[in-house]
Amino acid sequence: MSIFKELNTEILKYSKKFINKTEIVAQIAKLNIDIKKKSREIVKIKLEIGDCVIEQYDRKDESVDDRIQLKVEKINIINSEIDHLKIEIESLKSQLWESESKNEDINSPS
Repeated sequence: MSIFKELNTEILKYSKKFINKTEIVAQIAKLNIDIKKKSREIVKIKLEIGDCVIEQYDRKDESVDDRIQLKVEKINIINSEIDHLKIEIESLKSQLWESESKNEDINSPS
């Protein structure tokens, strides 16, 4: 009967590992989706900048420069957010591997 108890304990241990890793992978996937959304937002802003420049050219108006500057600043902010998300992803990836090595340390016989 003890072999079944040990087997059950091992199954539970590996199930917990699997669930933990799955949660981390899901977080990484969500962050990657956020990065893609922010990248699309940058493309949209760049198109708006292009529209501003075209309007400026058509009207020979020099006052549009402030609008362009605001758009460029917004792009820089979003790029900073993307960098932060990438750092978060790397942190999660390291957690993914750290949790595995910690579990091995805990479960190895002393």
